[in-house]
Amino acid sequence: MAASDKAAEKLWHLQHCPLLAGLSQAEIEDLEQATVMVKLQPQDRLSISRGELPAVWLIKEGLMSLTYSDAEGVDATVLLLDPGDLFGAPEAVESSYGENATALKPTVLC
Repeated sequence: MAASDKAAEKLWHLQHCPLLAGLSQAEIEDLEQATVMVKLQPQDRLSISRGELPAVWLIKEGLMSLTYSDAEGVDATVLLLDPGDLFGAPEAVESSYGENATALKPTVLC
């Protein structure tokens, strides 16, 4: 997919996000420049750990499982995330556990 097609697709997703409904077209275009869009396939995993650049992800399409890993590395699902849900920013939560998000079906994140 060409870069201009990816940008147009990301812009479309941002324009159709209820969370961003109050933004002007210029603000949406600025946001398009400042964000990334990631497409995940089932079982693709994001590690959300402290020390990385803080990020907040918006689920545009798909389904994600938010899990925490204990000291032995065993995952426990704590939340299922649907389109419109936000996750990330581990600095906002006091936890000593590792946090991961796993795609359960094809998923688009911004």
